[in-house]
Amino acid sequence: MLRNFVVMLQFFVLSVLFLPSPSLFFHVEAENTIDFSFDLIHRDSPESPLYNSSLTSYDHQRNAFQHSIDRMNYLVSTNVLPSGGGYLMKISYGTPSFETLALIDTGSFLSWTQCLPCIHCFTETVPLFDPKNSSTFEFIPCGSKECLETEQFTCDPKSKSNRCSYGILYGGGTIARGDVAVDTITLRSGSDQKNVSIPNFVFGCGNNNTGDFSAIGSGILGFGFGDQSFVSQLYTSIQGKFSYCLGVSTPEVSELGKLKLGPNDVFSSGAGVVSTTLLNLKNFYTVTLEGISVEGTSLGQYSNDIIIDSGTTVTFLPTVLYEDLQSTLKQKINSDELIVPDPLKSLGLCYSSLEGVSVPNVTIHLKGADLELNPVNTFVSTSISSICLAFAPTDDSGTLILGNRQQMNFWVGYDLDAKVVLFKPSDCTAEQ
Repeated sequence: MLRNFVVMLQFFVLSVLFLPSPSLFFHVEAENTIDFSFDLIHRDSPESPLYNSSLTSYDHQRNAFQHSIDRMNYLVSTNVLPSGGGYLMKISYGTPSFETLALIDTGSFLSWTQCLPCIHCFTETVPLFDPKNSSTFEFIPCGSKECLETEQFTCDPKSKSNRCSYGILYGGGTIARGDVAVDTITLRSGSDQKNVSIPNFVFGCGNNNTGDFSAIGSGILGFGFGDQSFVSQLYTSIQGKFSYCLGVSTPEVSELGKLKLGPNDVFSSGAGVVSTTLLNLKNFYTVTLEGISVEGTSLGQYSNDIIIDSGTTVTFLPTVLYEDLQSTLKQKINSDELIVPDPLKSLGLCYSSLEGVSVPNVTIHLKGADLELNPVNTFVSTSISSICLAFAPTDDSGTLILGNRQQMNFWVGYDLDAKVVLFKPSDCTAEQ
């Protein structure tokens, strides 16, 4: 996922967002708290309805890496369309409910799904949501409070519809446009199949989407921290807390992950739990990166902001730190005869195989929280005969990102009232 940089612009600019006032958002009534668990399906898993059997697992990796490059550059200034290598969740819109698939994305704010009638829609394997079939659907008008007070929303003075709208322009000609609406959404628990309905949920009804949207389901769920995000709208009901455990995804194995809305008992015991402070809660979930160590040897002291992002595959590091990590691993693995070029031309240090090779322990040091990685977090297969370091460099002005590869098999919990992120090493396939 390296460096064919794509400049991405948006039709609007996000303002700096601090802890939102509940008056700005729709919420389920406080007494109707949500305490739900959901299955997360890796986008490229054979269990995903979006799975393309004609592509090899390495084709999927190539797509995920390239999307991560585009995403890293876009996260510098604004929210981003999630891309390949992400995790999907079922959500239903409307009355009666209509089930769709959405990508869980902590780096996005507006939730949206494709809607009929479409000017241009990307191909889905499932039918599109038709607002005309929902008795609870309404478009948000231009003069409404929600439209006027949300930076992401705009109104075209030439439009005869008087509908509040959104528009995002991405690199390579990729465009997402649509109208802002409210409707009832229905969430189904993955564990006990219970349903909960949430009225007046604000979302984007996408009707003009062009470009490379092949890596998402029907749309996205914006788990970022911003006006009208999924988390902001449900803030009171989930008590400002959500967590996820991303299942391992390799060419050989693709495991279900889990998403928990509301408090999570997995963190209550304290055993193995570490936490780090969220910085300011501006737009993204940003924490402090203090460095990396390999087998207990520190690669230097740092103090950099890094975004925790569920939609980016690899972790992007400062160039100097990345180069130190790469050279240290190369020295400790001490198997130069196994080094090969990456066939995807995306990642740096690659081996023909690491079978039977002792892979050194890598630890990411966040302020107050050390994340001890397993080899599956550190290396990723890029072909049947190559496995590569799942990190990439960014220059001094680039955005640092903690990718989902390094979050696999951790419960990652967000406590937005306490302004902390918690981590606990876990087997995501085990019942929690």
